[in-house]
Amino acid sequence: MTYKEEMIQINEKIKFAEEQGKPVSKMLYIKQIELLEKAHTEFIETAAKKGYDLNTNLDILETEIRQFTAMSQLAKKIGISTEKYEKYIKDARIRVYGKECTEQIFYSQNNKL
Repeated sequence: MTYKEEMIQINEKIKFAEEQGKPVSKMLYIKQIELLEKAHTEFIETAAKKGYDLNTNLDILETEIRQFTAMSQLAKKIGISTEKYEKYIKDARIRVYGKECTEQIFYSQNNKL
């Protein structure tokens, strides 16, 4: 079974439990996170094989941030640390924008809304 098929099955189990008003197993969300991590790895490997420059491609960065944000949201939902995923987002931004620009644009106190 592919990770995509497995994700569909997990999503169906979660939806069924929610519709029944039953608690969703924390392990289902953990498995979702693991599958999203696999999907991210595959995405990056595929992009690199196709010759995309991971250091400059903003579309790749945007997709990565969406993937890491989904992982973070699931982790938060089940009460586990999101720190790892926040670091992944920061590292991806640094890879594309550089450390100084990333700090200034995304993490500077002067740019907080």
